[in-house]
Amino acid sequence: MNHFDSQYISDLLFCAIHGAGIIFFLATGLYMLLVKRSIFNDNPQRQQLRHDVGVSFLCWSASYCCSLLITLLFGDNQQYTSHLSLLVDFALCAPTSMQMVYSITNRSETRYFLLLPNVIIGILSVALYIILENVMVVYVAVVYWDAMILFFLFIFIKQTKSYREYVLSEYSDLTNRDVLWLIHAVWFVAFYGFLYVASRLLHSTYILMFAYVLTWIVMAYFVYYIENLKPISEALRNDISASEKEIPTAELAGLDLLLRTECEEKMLFLQTDLTIANLADAIGSNRTYLWKHLSQKGLNFNTYINSLRIKYAKNLLQKTPNLTTKELAKSCGFGSESAFRRVFVDLCGCSISQFCAQIHNSGVQ
Repeated sequence: MNHFDSQYISDLLFCAIHGAGIIFFLATGLYMLLVKRSIFNDNPQRQQLRHDVGVSFLCWSASYCCSLLITLLFGDNQQYTSHLSLLVDFALCAPTSMQMVYSITNRSETRYFLLLPNVIIGILSVALYIILENVMVVYVAVVYWDAMILFFLFIFIKQTKSYREYVLSEYSDLTNRDVLWLIHAVWFVAFYGFLYVASRLLHSTYILMFAYVLTWIVMAYFVYYIENLKPISEALRNDISASEKEIPTAELAGLDLLLRTECEEKMLFLQTDLTIANLADAIGSNRTYLWKHLSQKGLNFNTYINSLRIKYAKNLLQKTPNLTTKELAKSCGFGSESAFRRVFVDLCGCSISQFCAQIHNSGVQ
């Protein structure tokens, strides 16, 4: 294959990838903005999240359009094309992408901090490069955006872990509520950012196309997960603030007895979607006192309820070892089999099959 044929194939792939990217992000962005889901009608935070995802995806689609247009107009000058496309993509995608992910942890107050200054910086960098055609503008912009990505990673991971503590203090079932996956997703976004910058600075079409395709896969999963996230109670944050106030010792002292008689003996922990508010109502207390009581014991609500469920599961396995994992998970109040397996390993230090083998071996002996 001669150089002309390989260049033709490379150009064809470049156009095809950009065309597919434009369609994917445009269609997904419009879906998130225009298609209303009744499940989120009473949840403004989720509505805002879908809005931010939609805006971000439309910006990604616009960046694909700009990149394709720049290539068609200035394709003869590969360096100028790569550098200008890089700056345009940064200006369009970086601020809205950061805001999109921040929305998941309710950080709506960061909206203008993230968007306005970075949009202005992005526009200025593009304008400066067009006027001066100086590669130093690109290098300074790359250093700035890389620093922003690292800063964003540090702050976001810290906030996500803190947000997850809130969720663990509120819910017994984390199915479609756990946000730990977001940390992995953001690490990928950072990896994509560095890979994308490298492809532009090295003028490598194939690295660029690999980064694009990988991004579609991750973003499709991202949208799927966002659409299936269960609403998180906003009252939880108020509980954390309220817990800083002094709570009568007598109120806390009686909670051990209430939990033992009302929760453990009546097996309220077997309710699949039990929340701290539900349990507090059932035992005649309030969620703030219960949260404080568990915190003083070094527990969160999720760990407390799941420890009771696993204890119940171990008793069931000893009495009826022929139960399937799915049946066992349902009987013990877990929302999914995978969640049951994960919690069992975390609390028991062995898998369900290993525990069953231990029961069998002790019976044989």
